[in-house]
Amino acid sequence: MLTVKSDGYPLHSIVPNGAISPVSYTTAMRGPLAAEWDMGLPVGFTHPALEQGALVKVYAGPLCVWSGVMAEPDRNAWHFTADGLHRLGEKFDACFTDASKTIDDAIDAAIGRGLPWTRPFSISTTFTVTSGSISNALDAYCASTGQQWRVTPDGQVLVYDLPTEVDWAISPEVPAMPTADDDYASTLIITYSSGRTSVTDDAAAERWGPREEPVDLSSLGLSASETIGDALLANRKARPAFTDGVEVTRARLTTPGGVPPEFWQVAAGTQRVRHHGTLTSDGAPSLGGLEWVIGATSYTDGAGTIALTPLGRLARTQAEVVAQQAARLAQMEAKTA
Repeated sequence: MLTVKSDGYPLHSIVPNGAISPVSYTTAMRGPLAAEWDMGLPVGFTHPALEQGALVKVYAGPLCVWSGVMAEPDRNAWHFTADGLHRLGEKFDACFTDASKTIDDAIDAAIGRGLPWTRPFSISTTFTVTSGSISNALDAYCASTGQQWRVTPDGQVLVYDLPTEVDWAISPEVPAMPTADDDYASTLIITYSSGRTSVTDDAAAERWGPREEPVDLSSLGLSASETIGDALLANRKARPAFTDGVEVTRARLTTPGGVPPEFWQVAAGTQRVRHHGTLTSDGAPSLGGLEWVIGATSYTDGAGTIALTPLGRLARTQAEVVAQQAARLAQMEAKTA
């Protein structure tokens, strides 16, 4: 059973005789994403650890597996939610009073102003940011290197490469995920710092037909732009994308050696799965199993299943499409700020 602490107080110590629902939480590419739970509290109950801004941590024994900041509680239903620590990067300015900073200096300055992260390693002492939030700065840096960034449950901000080694195996009994070609492109038309270029996956064009898509990498040079374009095609752009995830039991999700996990061990971004006995997203047999990076997880403490979503899943519901469009608009505004 997982233990939830808020500002250091275990929830069961706040209401030792009260009802507390199992915590539900999600993880995403940037780390812990959201958590929620309910508590049986009397009308008018107050406690300093049950206030907006409290630091929420979820523990499996001594190990912190999720962390975030509490939102304003619903004091009628006593429903609690928390946002993952990486979300706070959206709330801190990368430059503050300076015209520009290196990304290391920008993060350190924000930490000094109250951002509850730590930076155990240098991200870059040369990449300069001139505007936007800390999250915008990290997005821009990772776009230039083809990497990802995340904030760990312990609050460490890190830059990492997508995993290439398999962490988990899914048995053939789990149905394959549906696919669609909404986001497919065989050629990327890239705008770079001093012109335009293109990269093409000829095999994809032959298999599904030619399709082009513009990509704005105007802050980069030719070589870096072509490298990132090739990486985009190789990773997931030049093939149909998955539109759904899978829900698996411990019996259907194991280490490559066959050992079932504790579900709190499964996290997005840094872990890769091999789905045995399925077709690839292009409809071809997957010899040895289809491999994909976990893009998101959703788990409720004590549940018999965990939901896994692959990296690059296409938006399908209206809410998802609206959120995706809003995110793209925010990225465009950050580039022109």
